Amino acid sequence: MNTKALLLFWLISPLLLLSACKKEIKTTFSLNNVALVAEGPLTEGSNTAQGTVKEALAAFLKEHNLTPEQITNVKLTKAVVHAPDSVGFDLVKSITLQLASDGAEMVEAGVVNPVPAGAKMATLQLPAEPKNMLYTLKQNTFTLVADLDIKQDTSMNFPLTGNLEFEVTHH
Repeated sequence: MNTKALLLFWLISPLLLLSACKKEIKTTFSLNNVALVAEGPLTEGSNTAQGTVKEALAAFLKEHNLTPEQITNVKLTKAVVHAPDSVGFDLVKSITLQLASDGAEMVEAGVVNPVPAGAKMATLQLPAEPKNMLYTLKQNTFTLVADLDIKQDTSMNFPLTGNLEFEVTHH
């Protein structure tokens, strides 16, 4: 090995070692009681309920003294939707939940099909290979979109509440 190569090796090795030793930390982060509404009249078949989330990561970053650049991955670990107590999910066959924003691609969060009869809450089945939702949550606002398969026509609005739990990986 020539002298220049050996010198370069000794200069770069400590930097590589330090960057390899950065410890990844995984922390839980929740969005609770996100209001979604499917505005009536609703027809039998596919209908959409939407809710807007603003500055989703702001409180998390402040609480953990982090910058957005320190976050490397955000993975959805749990998604639960609640129906109004007076109605429950009696009108709903299935639910598909997605996250959408102007600055990131739409990401499927989960699905429940069929919705259990008489249920007032439903835990969604998450994708087998969850997508990194970091870019969506970094947006100033994003939209939760619930596609509802309705059993029969109704003139009423259908409000839902969503609770999402994420695993945030950061340095």
